[in-house]
Amino acid sequence: MQLDNQSLREAIRLRVIEIDPQPNLATRAECENGALSTDAINLTLDDWVKVPPSGLEVDAVSGKVLGPCNWRPDNVVRWLAWRRHQAQFIKERGGHLDNSLVDFTDAWPEYQIEPGGFFRLKPWQFIHMRTAERLTLRRDPAPEDGHPVSGRATGRSRTARAGIFTDTSSDTMHNGTERSKFVLEVLNVTGNTYRLHPGMSLVQMTFHELKDIALPDGTRVHLVDGMKNGCATC
Repeated sequence: MQLDNQSLREAIRLRVIEIDPQPNLATRAECENGALSTDAINLTLDDWVKVPPSGLEVDAVSGKVLGPCNWRPDNVVRWLAWRRHQAQFIKERGGHLDNSLVDFTDAWPEYQIEPGGFFRLKPWQFIHMRTAERLTLRRDPAPEDGHPVSGRATGRSRTARAGIFTDTSSDTMHNGTERSKFVLEVLNVTGNTYRLHPGMSLVQMTFHELKDIALPDGTRVHLVDGMKNGCATC
């Protein structure tokens, strides 16, 4: 069952869901800066941005960079710059990785938005950003605290209508998550350049009660009305 805003407030009060820093738990109808809607909570951006290189040919399965996508001088320059960046990335991690084992997205250049600044998201540009909030979803809350939950992130319709899509192919935050930020895949599908500021909201989270949970020891716990109701080995 999906939690409504009253259930969300209660789950946060009982620390079944922990959000740090805790957002304003008013609804937008109650307060202009409220983070709650009827059944979701808005999360905000922090100052971290990861930007992919361009002009490269990449194997989609292995993530290995094969070379420039063509031999135009500008793409050759981008490829050589990538090789230098990749070498530095490996050096900073002790120099023990083979180039072919470096995940393409892990080695993308990272940037930090300066205080009061913004990132210019150019037409058809794709980047990674992340939430300012860290989320914890308690694996095994006390029976009187209710069911454990999982979370699901979706892009906000307000920004989607403007042409900024937040990808939801990896949208689930699993029960048992501890102090994790949500990494967002952000794409501008318009001919406009948008300024993205830390603190703005691109994504909202909904939360769902779990009727059964799998424990680390391989057992499965069935829950009824927030109470444990026996275990069965998986």
